[in-house]
Amino acid sequence: MVYAIYNTSNISKNIKKNLIVTIGVFLANIILAIGEIIAVNYMLNPVGPFVLLIVNFLFGYQSVLGVEFENS
Repeated sequence: MVYAIYNTSNISKNIKKNLIVTIGVFLANIILAIGEIIAVNYMLNPVGPFVLLIVNFLFGYQSVLGVEFENS
């Protein structure tokens, strides 16, 4: 009986952990999308390359001549 109760509490901990990871990945994807939009918007400006560099540094993107390669 005690073991069964302990086991279910362990399962709920795992579910919580997985949920936190899922939400974290989801938020990271949203931030990545916002960064990409910012990068595209600033590409035509003189400050474009600098903003692109900052976005690359923050979001792990590599841009060569405006071509983006996502690090998977």
